[in-house]
Amino acid sequence: MIEWLAVAAGAIAAGLTGFGFNLVAVPLLTLVESPRDAIVVGLLLGVVVSTVTSAVSGFRREVEYDTLILLLIGGVPGLAVGTVLFATVSEGVLEIAIGAATVGSAFALLAQRPTGGAPARSATTLAVGALAGAAAAGTGIAGPPVVVFLIAHLQDAVRVRGTFVWHSAIISASAVGANAIAGEVTLDQLRLSVELLPSTLVGLAAGIIRLPAKTTIVDGLIAVQDEIGSEEPGSYRIRFIDPRTGTDVFTTPSSVRACGAQFSPDGSQYAFLYQDAGSDAGNDISVAVAPAVADFQPTLLMRKPVQMYFDPAWAPDARSLASTMEVADLAFRELWVLPADGRGGRRLTEVQTSFSADWSTDGEWIAFVGVGLTHPLYIIRPDGSDLRLLVPSGVDSVAWSPVRRELAFSASDARLHVISLNGTELLAMDDGRDPITTDLTGAGVIAPVWSDDGTKVAMVVDGALKIFDIAAGSVASIVLPDPISRSVWSASGRTLVVVTTPAEQVSGDLLEVSLNGTAPRLIAHGVRANCMSASAALSWQRLTQP
Repeated sequence: MIEWLAVAAGAIAAGLTGFGFNLVAVPLLTLVESPRDAIVVGLLLGVVVSTVTSAVSGFRREVEYDTLILLLIGGVPGLAVGTVLFATVSEGVLEIAIGAATVGSAFALLAQRPTGGAPARSATTLAVGALAGAAAAGTGIAGPPVVVFLIAHLQDAVRVRGTFVWHSAIISASAVGANAIAGEVTLDQLRLSVELLPSTLVGLAAGIIRLPAKTTIVDGLIAVQDEIGSEEPGSYRIRFIDPRTGTDVFTTPSSVRACGAQFSPDGSQYAFLYQDAGSDAGNDISVAVAPAVADFQPTLLMRKPVQMYFDPAWAPDARSLASTMEVADLAFRELWVLPADGRGGRRLTEVQTSFSADWSTDGEWIAFVGVGLTHPLYIIRPDGSDLRLLVPSGVDSVAWSPVRRELAFSASDARLHVISLNGTELLAMDDGRDPITTDLTGAGVIAPVWSDDGTKVAMVVDGALKIFDIAAGSVASIVLPDPISRSVWSASGRTLVVVTTPAEQVSGDLLEVSLNGTAPRLIAHGVRANCMSASAALSWQRLTQP
């Protein structure tokens, strides 16, 4: 009975968190089985648990393969050492080793701290792999050092789990194979593993098939631009509109020239530009953030002599934002990261940038478009390290997938491209324009926008709204009587909000359009999709409801 409970408890832990089977099951099995039997049975069932967890949870696309390969390479000498120890030391020593590994792992997991996604050195990764290999073959508990390492260097929980479960499956199977070659795997151990398999699968199912989180992501306010009267050209305020009623819930003060609000991922605040009173249009600009409430209390992030374009990308944790910042002569821009608490920003790279930049959903990369005749696409770590060139030329605007490590970008060849993190092209679809063969000085104006579920991309092209279905590889067009200036998705992905602007006009209507072909719904009149000449000025708040 204890054996059944031991593996069931370990499987529940693995189903809930993605790891922990061997850490729970092996020590409990030693209460009724010999240490050698407990280790081998734990390894055999651990292979099943890791493989099922990976397949059911869909982690195959969320693996950091470079890290996984280095961990496995490092694990080869570790497996050799662990196998020798397993075959030569006494049962008493193995029992002490299992106890030490369990206690040490608990302390390590409690003491670990994320390092902000800082890349690990190859030597460190190989060393962790060697330790895990030795621990797997010698004690059956290889997971904790790998988990601690991955949490420290990968910010995204899904990729931590995805990388871990595949490492666990491979290293556990390798440890069983190494011990079998050493003659340390018996038929009784195999028979016991088969007997305990049903209990393991039941526990795993209980961990995986759990109640869904009782929270829902819903649409909040829409932030859009409003010009205050023709008698005050260049004076702006931001309207925060209830999309259901079309009424202004609040606005920025009319005494402040505020522009280009972009909500943070959690909807609690917004980034924007504002201009000092008495300044010429586009001059003496401040970058700030403010709580998304009527009480206007901005935090200054940066003061600039000039800033005509602003479309910041928030970090997933809403603690910082990335933006391309203009230099005084407007010859080029620089990529900056600005902490939202106002502690002072930093330039990430000396590479001159164009308009477009975006922060990956896992927080580990910032993509940006370079300046010049070619407009290449780069990615860089938020700390300014590991600059990589993904696409050498022809890129207009870039956007990260909200659910995968993939990027979409518009390009001079009049196509929407989707590529992987290593630059491999996954998809290319015509966007309906004529290819551009001249200088891309206008790069940044054809901006792809992902739906929250990562299945579709919207793009405004020549006044029409193009909807790219990524899975189906199809394109649909939504054309309205007046040209569309900008678009943003609803949380459900079934509708979008757009701003239409009649010819020869600077302001227009805020409309909700549906993908099912129903007539657009008017939300508000007299809005603008841009400000300060080119800054993006349309954002839809996301809120979490219990």
